[in-house]
Amino acid sequence: MPRRWPSASSRWGWRRRSTSACSELWREDGLTQRDLVQRLDVEQATMANTLKRMERDGLIERRAHEGDARARTIHLTERARDLQGPAQAEAQAVNARATAEMSDEERTAFLDLMTRAVDALRK
Repeated sequence: MPRRWPSASSRWGWRRRSTSACSELWREDGLTQRDLVQRLDVEQATMANTLKRMERDGLIERRAHEGDARARTIHLTERARDLQGPAQAEAQAVNARATAEMSDEERTAFLDLMTRAVDALRK
């Protein structure tokens, strides 16, 4: 995946970190930078740089937060929303390829173990 996903995602003009941010915004548009930092478990500076690149690349726009004059909400542009289908299809294809030689039982166990490992790291 390190070689395949970035080359596939670069077709759409973004990096892997942008994909994570887009995934969260596809689920819930209008999050704050703080929300994204917490959900993706990344450093504030990392997210700030990612959002700066995404804004430069026309993937997001920032708007004033309705309830907090100091905060800004992050919204996907039409371009980013149009890329949701192709990006998710590409991710599914990479995942299918990564687990192609596993049985259904092995794939289920693998995904369960990976989920548990990620959850443990978040505690």
